[in-house]
Formats: sequence, C-alpha cells, structure tokens
Amino acid sequence: MRGRALESRAWISPHIVTALVRAGLQILHLEGYPEPFWYPDDGVVAAARDGRLPNSFSLLARPCGGRVTQ
Repeated sequence: MRGRALESRAWISPHIVTALVRAGLQILHLEGYPEPFWYPDDGVVAAARDGRLPNSFSLLARPCGGRVTQ
C-alpha cells in the first residue's frame, strides 16, 4: 500500500455475526477469549486489558445446508 495510510478497524462481535448470518452462513461455534493479545505502554486501565471482556474470539460458520470438512 505504497503512498496510502494503513487503516485499522475494530468490529464488535455482534456486528460480525450479524453480517455472516445475513450473508447466508450458519454459525456453528462462537467462543470469546479474555486474554489480552497486546499490552500498550500507556498505563490506561481498561476492562478489555484485564480479562473482563473478550479481546478475541473464534468463529466457525458454513453456508446454510453446507457441510464442514476437516
């Protein structure tokens, strides 16, 4: 991306799940993980940094009527 600023977006899990369902996918698994995956040095205390909120999640989805293969 030469000459363009990179952009970061934070999407909350309900928005992601809703978008996938509207796209015709069936949610098979959704699990949140409270472990922080980054530790900024700004000293700010936040629920997402001390394990009170999920910082990441795993999601498994398939097309409605589709089969999951492993």
